[in-house]
Amino acid sequence: MSVRAREEYAEFLTTADVAKRLGVTDRTVRNWINEQRVHAIKIGAREWRIPIWALERFLYSGRW
Repeated sequence: MSVRAREEYAEFLTTADVAKRLGVTDRTVRNWINEQRVHAIKIGAREWRIPIWALERFLYSGRW
């Protein structure tokens, strides 16, 4: 399944949601996005949404 197809059916988290779940700062999550370590979708000028499948992939990869 393509990334685009998965995004159509995915649930999304904000950077603050991810930060709270992982015990890191919102800035850390944004850094991971900028470094392309976790997939995210830009919503507006400064808002990001992370699909749950992308967070799971990131966690299983051990890149954090």
